[in-house]
Formats: sequence, structure tokens, C-alpha cells
Amino acid sequence: MIIVISVIGILSTVAIVQIIGASRGAQEVGARQKLETLNRAIAAHQESSSRDNLEVMLAADGAVYDEISVLQQLQYRDPVRPNLGSPYVTKNYRPTTSFSNEDYRLRWTGSNYVLLMPGQAGSGLKIVFDGSDYGPEIVHPPGYKWGSR
Repeated sequence: MIIVISVIGILSTVAIVQIIGASRGAQEVGARQKLETLNRAIAAHQESSSRDNLEVMLAADGAVYDEISVLQQLQYRDPVRPNLGSPYVTKNYRPTTSFSNEDYRLRWTGSNYVLLMPGQAGSGLKIVFDGSDYGPEIVHPPGYKWGSR
């Protein structure tokens, strides 16, 4: 009986390690999908907009207002002269930001977002995997004008 219990304990330990590894792999895949979604939105915005060039928003190391500003522009649809396909990112995507090297983060480089993996230093939009980064739609104020800093 002791041998059977020992074997079950060893097998459960191996199974737990495998589950943890699969979970981390799934998180990385989810983070890369979010990165791809935002970078596709940037490409669509740049192709359809002759007025607003996202590349004028320079990357700001150690700050996150550039990541938020670019995201808000991707979520904007001009009520008078809308760009084809806008908004490029759903308006209810409301990520927080993070400086923690324990989180997956999306950092603005000045031309696109890059993924910061856990263990890498830097700030950016925090990627969460529980859906808590979605909420009420962002409302742009009347006369909203996007621009670089």
C-alpha cells in the first residue's frame, strides 16, 4: 500500500509540473496573439490614414503614456471623417499598465509594439489572461485630436 501511495505521489508531481508548463506556454501564445492584433491594427491605421501618423509618437522609455496614447488612437473613429475600418481596436479593450518584470507587457517602440516577457525589464501595457482588461468602451471627448507629445 505504501508503494502504491508513493507511485501515485510521484505521478501527481510529474502531472503538476506538466500542467504548469502548459499554462505558461498558453500564456505566451496568448500574449503573442495580443501583440499581433495590435500590430495589425497599427498597419491598418497607417494604410488608411493620411492624417494621423502613429510613428510621430516616439517611444518613451520608463513611461507608459505613449502606449496608452497609441492605443487610444487605434480605438478612435472620427464622427465626421472616419477612416476606413476604424476603430482598429475594440473600444472596450482597457488594459492597465505595468512596470513589473513578472508580467507580460506590450511596449511601444515608435513604430509598433513589442512583447516584453516575464524577466525582461521595461514598462508597457499589461497583458492579463482573465478578461479583466475589458470594460466599458472608451469615450473620446468631442473635438478629440490625437497628436504626439
